[in-house]
Formats: sequence, structure tokens, C-alpha cells
Amino acid sequence: HLRRGGMAINVNLFFIPQTLEQYLLITAAIAICGFIAFIILIYASKFVARLVQKVPYQTLNFFVLVLVFSIIFLMTGLQGLILMSVAAAIGLVPIMWNSRRLNLLAVILVPIWLNMAGIGSIIASLLGLV
Repeated sequence: HLRRGGMAINVNLFFIPQTLEQYLLITAAIAICGFIAFIILIYASKFVARLVQKVPYQTLNFFVLVLVFSIIFLMTGLQGLILMSVAAAIGLVPIMWNSRRLNLLAVILVPIWLNMAGIGSIIASLLGLV
């Protein structure tokens, strides 16, 4: 019953196929969705390539940034924008200090693992963070 990857673990919380038919149906749905996404990707990439030729790259980046900010603000409010700013700052750490991204990933994931294990508050208090 061990599963690899967060997607398998998260889906397992909601649906576990009970029969072979259910398993095959889910597998077929995933394959069909993947095929449709691939077809859409071909046309979307052609559209974006034409758009980049016509619109200056900096202008396109600005509009995408405004779109991302708007979506995050509409879905989560001011707290989401603050969290996005912190996440962007954390994401810049490997670039600015020429370090490995894997080390940064460990710094982000270890506290999550500790909290999931139920000992996050104990470790935080031992380190004097709380």
C-alpha cells in the first residue's frame, strides 16, 4: 500500500478503485485527458509563439504578472499576495547566492514533514522559534 508521489497519496484520500473496471476507467480518463492536453499544447504554443513575435516580450511579461497577481488576489486576498511575495523571495535565494535548489527544497519541506509527524511544535520550541 505504499505509494510514490504526492499526487497518488492525495488522490488516495478521496477515491480508491474497488474493481478492475473502475481502475481501467480512471486510467482511460487520465490517458484521454493527457492526449487532449497534448493537442491543446500544440496549438497554444503556436499561438504564444506568434504572440511573442508581435508583442514585445517585456509587455507580455507585465500582463502575465498582472494576471497572476489578480488571480491570486481574487482567490486569496491580501494574505495570498503576502504569501506569494514570501515564496518569490524564497525562490530567489538559490539564484542570488548561487546555491542549489535542492537544498532550498529541503529547507521548505522539513518543517512540513515535522508538522505532519506531529512534532513540529516541539522542534520549534526546542529551537526557540516559538
